[in-house]
Amino acid sequence: IPEYSGEYTIGPDGIIYLPEIKSLKVEGLTVDELREKLLSLYGDYIFEPNLEILISEYRIIRVFITGEVSNPGLYSFSGSTIQPTVGINADNSTGEFFSTRPNISLYKFPTVYDAISMASGITQNADLSSVNVKRINSISQGGGKIETNLNFLAVITEGDLSQNIRIFDGDIIEIKRSNTILK
Repeated sequence: IPEYSGEYTIGPDGIIYLPEIKSLKVEGLTVDELREKLLSLYGDYIFEPNLEILISEYRIIRVFITGEVSNPGLYSFSGSTIQPTVGINADNSTGEFFSTRPNISLYKFPTVYDAISMASGITQNADLSSVNVKRINSISQGGGKIETNLNFLAVITEGDLSQNIRIFDGDIIEIKRSNTILK
Protein backbone atom coordinates (compact mmCIF):
# COMPACT_ATOMS: atom_id res chain seq x y z
CA ILE A 1 0.00 0.00 0.00
CA PRO A 2 1.78 3.18 -1.16
CA GLU A 3 0.40 5.29 1.72
CA TYR A 4 2.17 3.05 4.23
CA SER A 5 5.31 2.22 2.28
CA GLY A 6 8.45 4.28 2.56
CA GLU A 7 11.74 4.83 4.30
CA TYR A 8 11.43 5.75 7.97
CA THR A 9 14.12 6.86 10.40
CA ILE A 10 14.41 5.83 14.03
CA GLY A 11 15.30 8.94 16.04
CA PRO A 12 18.03 9.17 18.67
CA ASP A 13 15.31 8.74 21.31
CA GLY A 14 14.44 5.29 19.86
CA ILE A 15 11.11 6.44 18.43
CA ILE A 16 9.86 5.96 14.87
CA TYR A 17 6.95 7.89 13.35
CA LEU A 18 4.67 5.86 11.06
CA PRO A 19 1.33 6.44 9.27
CA GLU A 20 -1.74 5.74 11.44
CA ILE A 21 0.36 4.50 14.38
CA LYS A 22 2.10 7.87 14.82
CA SER A 23 4.98 7.45 17.30
CA LEU A 24 6.27 4.08 18.42
CA LYS A 25 9.15 3.29 20.79
CA VAL A 26 11.30 0.68 19.01
CA GLU A 27 14.57 0.96 20.92
CA GLY A 28 15.79 -2.46 22.08
CA LEU A 29 13.74 -4.41 19.52
CA THR A 30 15.20 -6.72 16.93
CA VAL A 31 13.95 -6.47 13.33
CA ASP A 32 11.75 -9.55 13.88
CA GLU A 33 10.32 -8.12 17.12
CA LEU A 34 9.55 -4.84 15.35
CA ARG A 35 7.86 -6.69 12.49
CA GLU A 36 5.62 -8.63 14.89
CA LYS A 37 4.72 -5.46 16.78
CA LEU A 38 3.87 -3.61 13.56
CA LEU A 39 1.78 -6.53 12.25
CA SER A 40 -0.22 -6.40 15.47
CA LEU A 41 -0.68 -2.63 15.42
CA TYR A 42 -1.49 -2.39 11.69
CA GLY A 43 -4.05 -5.19 12.11
CA ASP A 44 -6.41 -2.44 13.33
CA TYR A 45 -6.08 -0.54 10.02
CA ILE A 46 -5.28 -3.16 7.34
CA PHE A 47 -6.95 -6.52 6.72
CA GLU A 48 -4.25 -9.22 7.06
CA PRO A 49 -1.25 -6.89 6.96
CA ASN A 50 1.93 -8.16 5.38
CA LEU A 51 5.11 -6.15 5.68
CA GLU A 52 8.80 -6.32 5.05
CA ILE A 53 11.43 -4.40 6.99
CA LEU A 54 14.78 -3.70 5.38
CA ILE A 55 17.57 -1.77 7.06
CA SER A 56 18.80 0.86 4.63
CA GLU A 57 21.45 2.36 6.90
CA TYR A 58 22.92 1.53 10.29
CA ARG A 59 23.38 4.30 12.83
CA ILE A 60 26.57 5.34 14.57
CA ILE A 61 27.76 2.94 17.28
CA ARG A 62 29.20 4.39 20.49
CA VAL A 63 31.40 2.13 22.62
CA PHE A 64 33.26 2.79 25.87
CA ILE A 65 36.64 1.07 26.16
CA THR A 66 38.50 1.06 29.46
CA GLY A 67 41.33 -0.67 31.24
CA GLU A 68 44.73 -1.42 29.73
CA VAL A 69 44.45 0.53 26.47
CA SER A 70 46.55 3.55 25.54
CA ASN A 71 43.60 5.98 25.27
CA PRO A 72 40.55 4.76 27.18
CA GLY A 73 37.28 6.56 26.48
CA LEU A 74 34.12 6.77 24.40
CA TYR A 75 34.53 6.04 20.70
CA SER A 76 32.15 6.26 17.75
CA PHE A 77 32.09 3.88 14.81
CA SER A 78 30.18 3.80 11.58
CA GLY A 79 27.32 1.32 12.06
CA SER A 80 28.55 -0.58 9.02
CA THR A 81 30.27 -0.17 5.72
CA ILE A 82 28.59 -1.48 2.62
CA GLN A 83 30.57 -3.48 0.13
CA PRO A 84 28.24 -3.65 -2.92
CA THR A 85 28.53 -6.40 -5.48
CA VAL A 86 29.98 -5.06 -8.71
CA GLY A 87 30.47 -6.95 -11.94
CA ILE A 88 30.11 -6.86 -15.70
CA ASN A 89 26.67 -7.31 -17.21
CA ALA A 90 27.03 -10.37 -19.46
CA ASP A 91 23.65 -9.68 -21.12
CA ASN A 92 24.89 -6.34 -22.37
CA SER A 93 27.25 -6.46 -25.34
CA THR A 94 28.82 -3.15 -24.31
CA GLY A 95 30.21 -4.76 -21.16
CA GLU A 96 28.80 -2.08 -18.81
CA PHE A 97 29.36 -2.42 -15.09
CA PHE A 98 26.42 -3.10 -12.80
CA SER A 99 25.91 -2.87 -9.07
CA THR A 100 23.43 -4.83 -6.97
CA ARG A 101 21.81 -4.01 -3.68
CA PRO A 102 24.03 -5.39 -0.91
CA ASN A 103 22.76 -8.21 1.30
CA ILE A 104 23.61 -8.55 4.99
CA SER A 105 26.70 -10.69 4.28
CA LEU A 106 28.25 -7.75 2.42
CA TYR A 107 28.11 -5.43 5.43
CA LYS A 108 31.23 -5.03 7.56
CA PHE A 109 30.44 -4.29 11.20
CA PRO A 110 32.96 -2.98 13.77
CA THR A 111 34.52 -5.54 16.12
CA VAL A 112 36.39 -5.62 19.44
CA TYR A 113 39.65 -5.44 17.47
CA ASP A 114 38.46 -2.21 15.82
CA ALA A 115 37.67 -0.74 19.26
CA ILE A 116 41.12 -1.64 20.61
CA SER A 117 42.71 -0.11 17.51
CA MET A 118 40.66 3.07 17.91
CA ALA A 119 41.89 3.35 21.52
CA SER A 120 45.49 3.31 20.17
CA GLY A 121 46.15 -0.29 21.15
CA ILE A 122 46.95 -1.98 24.44
CA THR A 123 49.42 -1.18 27.19
CA GLN A 124 52.24 -3.52 28.21
CA ASN A 125 50.16 -4.57 31.25
CA ALA A 126 47.15 -5.77 29.23
CA ASP A 127 45.76 -9.23 29.96
CA LEU A 128 44.49 -10.19 26.51
CA SER A 129 43.21 -13.50 27.83
CA SER A 130 40.60 -11.57 29.82
CA VAL A 131 38.70 -9.00 27.77
CA ASN A 132 35.26 -8.28 29.25
CA VAL A 133 32.36 -7.02 27.08
CA LYS A 134 29.13 -5.76 28.69
CA ARG A 135 26.09 -5.19 26.48
CA ILE A 136 22.43 -4.22 26.67
CA ASN A 137 20.36 -7.37 26.01
CA SER A 138 17.44 -7.30 23.55
CA ILE A 139 13.92 -7.44 24.98
CA SER A 140 13.23 -10.85 23.39
CA GLN A 141 16.31 -12.23 25.16
CA GLY A 142 15.11 -10.98 28.55
CA GLY A 143 16.37 -7.39 28.53
CA GLY A 144 18.85 -6.09 31.09
CA LYS A 145 22.59 -6.39 30.58
CA ILE A 146 24.72 -9.35 29.61
CA GLU A 147 28.46 -9.81 29.63
CA THR A 148 31.08 -12.15 28.29
CA ASN A 149 34.80 -12.67 28.73
CA LEU A 150 36.88 -13.06 25.59
CA ASN A 151 40.28 -14.65 25.20
CA PHE A 152 41.66 -12.10 22.76
CA LEU A 153 45.07 -13.73 22.95
CA ALA A 154 43.57 -16.60 20.92
CA VAL A 155 42.75 -14.12 18.14
CA ILE A 156 46.40 -13.13 17.88
CA THR A 157 48.15 -16.45 18.50
CA GLU A 158 45.69 -18.92 16.94
CA GLY A 159 43.61 -16.78 14.58
CA ASP A 160 40.44 -17.66 16.53
CA LEU A 161 38.11 -15.02 15.07
CA SER A 162 35.19 -16.25 17.20
CA GLN A 163 36.73 -14.18 20.02
CA ASN A 164 36.67 -11.00 17.89
CA ILE A 165 32.95 -10.33 18.23
CA ARG A 166 30.88 -7.58 16.64
CA ILE A 167 30.34 -4.56 18.88
CA PHE A 168 26.97 -2.91 19.42
CA ASP A 169 25.92 0.55 20.53
CA GLY A 170 26.37 0.98 24.27
CA ASP A 171 28.92 -1.82 24.70
CA ILE A 172 31.52 -1.44 27.44
CA ILE A 173 34.83 -3.15 26.71
CA GLU A 174 37.30 -3.62 29.56
CA ILE A 175 40.82 -4.95 29.10
CA LYS A 176 41.97 -6.37 32.44
CA ARG A 177 45.39 -5.72 33.96
CA SER A 178 47.97 -8.50 34.10
CA ASN A 179 50.78 -8.87 36.60
CA THR A 180 53.00 -10.05 33.74
CA ILE A 181 54.35 -7.45 31.35
CA LEU A 182 53.76 -8.18 27.65
CA LYS A 183 56.82 -8.56 25.48
